[in-house]
Formats: sequence, structure tokens, C-alpha cells
Amino acid sequence: MKRASLQSILLLAVLLIGGACQQEEQAQTILEKALSSDDPAIARVMANPEKYELQIRLSQTIKAGEQVRFEDIDYQVDDSVYFYPASTVKFAVAVAALEKLNQQDIDIHQRYYIEGDSLEASFADDIRAVFAISDNHANNRLFEYVGQDGINAQLRERGVSPIRIAHRLSTALADTLITRPLLLLGQNEESTATRAIENSPIEALKLKGMTKGIGFMTGSEKIDEAFDFSRKNYFPISAQNALLKRVIFPEAFEEKDRLQISESQREYLLHTMSKLPREQGYDPEEFYDGYVKFFLFGDSEDVIPTDFKIYNKVATPTEP
Repeated sequence: MKRASLQSILLLAVLLIGGACQQEEQAQTILEKALSSDDPAIARVMANPEKYELQIRLSQTIKAGEQVRFEDIDYQVDDSVYFYPASTVKFAVAVAALEKLNQQDIDIHQRYYIEGDSLEASFADDIRAVFAISDNHANNRLFEYVGQDGINAQLRERGVSPIRIAHRLSTALADTLITRPLLLLGQNEESTATRAIENSPIEALKLKGMTKGIGFMTGSEKIDEAFDFSRKNYFPISAQNALLKRVIFPEAFEEKDRLQISESQREYLLHTMSKLPREQGYDPEEFYDGYVKFFLFGDSEDVIPTDFKIYNKVATPTEP
């Protein structure tokens, strides 16, 4: 795998055979077998898992009639040990944007642009770009719509915790606390402006491993010291897993813990999460099948067979 991060792995597996005990044993065996592989890439990491800060959660679903419950098998999952979530936060931003659209009764195909920007987009297009090619600009436009405080409050209220989305991605304005208004386009190119959102100051996280590395770049300048991640995004494995479960199996949760999105919004979300870049209109020469679909196939440029469906948001490399 050339680009896939080994820092964090999130799996939601569906195992629907045998009894609960048998399923749990099977899941445990699957994870143990995978981690004990003699594949050089896996063996290198498992020889020193602390160095690679490896965390894995394998969740199996157990169905009994209409009831769904989960059994989680963990390897070194620890919310108190920090890892930079990179582009996985786009999953949280997209879901929070859908909730706000639902609350405000705005269609996902509503076209808009950010005040001061000339690029016109729609919410549907931006959500598609987030999952199809992990587009930072699409993520940041959705971020402007909801704001830091809104994203965090909405997801925590649904039981997705701990989480702290603090900043945009790969932009000089990443840490700005006041969002830019959106101009919603109506008929005859008339527009309605949303209000700017003033968000709370970002407090420093107090977790293990908040500083990493021995140097980093600021523009063209090299700083010879560890990078401090204490005011960066925080989206640990447990929260990622909790959000994924709510998207795929809403019936497993009480009403108060379900995402407040419509069924059509959920269907669109699942559609965009599963489709390959070429299936969503992107050039397959630039955005090959494995561009953001690492599960099973790595980031191979080979064609992924059509009988595989991978619902995910990977942690593509992103400037912190």
C-alpha cells in the first residue's frame, strides 16, 4: 500500500452465520490471523506496533429478527492516545452538513457558493467529491456551512463521542473561527446569504502523544522540533466506528441517538460512500479505483471487481 495510513484502521464487518459466541470467536480469529500474517508490510508493523501507533476495531453485526447489535474486537484502541485523523474527519463534516440541511429543509442539490469565492457548487456535488476523491475544497465548503461548533454539537448529541473537529483542511484559513457566509442561488441567479458563524476558541487537547516527529515544514521553513497536535482535529477510532454504525444500521439505535437525516439523504450518503471515482464521473486515469478504496485492494491501480462494495472514508494524506 503506497499511500494508506497504518496509523488507524476501522472495520465494520457483517457476520451473519452461527450463534453470537461463534461469531465473536470467528471475528477474533479473523483479526488474529490477519495480524499474524507473514506479509512483509504487516510483519514490519507488528514487530513494533507502538512505533506505528496501530489501532484496529473490528465490529461484527449480530442480527436476531429485526434486532441488530454489535460485538467489537479491538487491538490497541485507546481514545487517550492521539493520532491525527486526517481526511476521515470529512465523514463527520458531510454527515453534520446533511443534518443541518434536513433541519433547514434545504435540498441537497441546492446550488451555492462561498462569499468571496466564484466557484459554484451544490451540497450533493460536495458530498460526492468528499467520498469519491477526498476533495479538501468540497470539505471546507461544507465546513463553512455548519461550523466547528455545529459539527461537534450535532454529532455529540447523537452519541458520536469523543470528537473535536477544529479546523478546515489544507488552507491558510484552516483555523479561522468565523465562517464565511454562503450565497444560496435561487431562480434568475438571485441569492440568499446565510449568516457567518462565530465559533468557540479551540482549547488544547490533553491526551497522550500530542507531539510527534522531530521536525516539520511551515511554508518553506523547516522547524527542527516535534509538531504539536493539541489544537488539531480529534476523531478517534471509537467515534469513527460509532458514526459508521449509525449510518449503516440506524435501526440498532434509539431514536435520540439516530442521525437526524432523511432516508433519501441516507441513501445518497451510502451511494457516494460506495461508488468508485470512475462511477461518479472522475477520470479513471487520474483517480483510479483504489484512489480512496484501500480495503482489501490497497491503493492498487488495478480495476476493482464490480461485485465488491466498500463503504468508507479513508485517511488520505493531508497537511495538519
